[in-house]
Amino acid sequence: MIKLDLKSINLYDIDFEKFTPEIPDNFHRWIDLDIGIEGEQGSSIFSLCICSPKWISHHCNKEGFFGLMH
Repeated sequence: MIKLDLKSINLYDIDFEKFTPEIPDNFHRWIDLDIGIEGEQGSSIFSLCICSPKWISHHCNKEGFFGLMH
């Protein structure tokens, strides 16, 4: 069985351990997760948008949609 390892979390301009949203109930933030096979070098990058329900609601009301990416 292959075990995966979360090698790093990248928020681009701030340390993940120190991140606190300015407005805790209305925020979004893009992050990259570097995930690879445990004990081996190399990884794949997975980009995610982390956001609050309030941010999704506001964005949908403003734009009429949310999450259309390819």
